[in-house]
Amino acid sequence: MARQLYENKKSLGNETKFATWIQDIWKCQLNKLPISYALDYLAFRDEEAVSFVELKNRKCNKDTYPTYMISLSKLLKAKDYKRNLGLSSMLCVSWQDQKGWLNLTNLTDFKIGFGGRYDRNDWQDVEPVIYIPIHKFNIFLNESELEYRY
Repeated sequence: MARQLYENKKSLGNETKFATWIQDIWKCQLNKLPISYALDYLAFRDEEAVSFVELKNRKCNKDTYPTYMISLSKLLKAKDYKRNLGLSSMLCVSWQDQKGWLNLTNLTDFKIGFGGRYDRNDWQDVEPVIYIPIHKFNIFLNESELEYRY
């Protein structure tokens, strides 16, 4: 039996809005990937693949928690893409008060734990995770100050 997907029109709409914002900021084209790729998008610039991108929308402010939790499997997939394809993977997060990013591929300062969501009564929502210190994120200040090179 296939696992239930928790995406809905609202969450997909928020992701699309964030993806459009990232495309404008980073001057790239984000192409949505099938779920089997583990990360959300493949970014292209001038018809050349430049990075994988994982987008997250959070309903809290950036400094609500001292760390950011994400699935260990996403980190492993990001490092696998780097090793096999030479492409980095960016984690972009939109909190209520700020937006930030980091290069998931180069991440070394994190703790491994076991966590996830307990509110949906889905045993697969709890898994090995990494906790990234929140200060590791680069913050998008405003559009006029932004330039990013992959």
